[in-house]
Amino acid sequence: MTGLGRACEFAGAPACGGAARTSFERGGLRYWQCGACAHQCSLISGTITTAANLIEKLTKAHAEGRLEEKLKLYTAPRLLIVDEIGYLPIDRVGANLFFQLISRRYERGPMILTSNQSFGAWGEVFGDRIIATAILDRLLHHAVTMNIRGNSYRLKDKLKAGLVGSHHDNSSQPGGEI
Repeated sequence: MTGLGRACEFAGAPACGGAARTSFERGGLRYWQCGACAHQCSLISGTITTAANLIEKLTKAHAEGRLEEKLKLYTAPRLLIVDEIGYLPIDRVGANLFFQLISRRYERGPMILTSNQSFGAWGEVFGDRIIATAILDRLLHHAVTMNIRGNSYRLKDKLKAGLVGSHHDNSSQPGGEI
């Protein structure tokens, strides 16, 4: 993740330090609301998307001659969250379009990015080590990064039932560790 420090300032109320737990839309913008306490916490407007969806929309806009319009759409929100970077391969055109977006948002607004890949593997994710380095250079300049290790939250009930392996055991079953 990148920009998490800035995002947390907006998402959680100072009294509780909670994180964004629920979301709703108003006026075309998505808002996140703290769920860590009973009182209403501060809200932040932003946009959340998967990397695949984002790149698909940028690629389509590029083909239709509307890239500038689409880049402005993703540059405007106070917070941009891009989920699932690295789950699906990104072709050269998609990597270049993603770089253009990152370059436009650089030092203009916080971003939160999630990935199942280490930064060292982003050359493979984007199909080009040079473009991956340029993206990471801008993302990591003012970033707070978090490396989360442990059992998958989605598989917690399966772990309790012993249906998948924990990161604490040497089980060869997939899906128990992230």
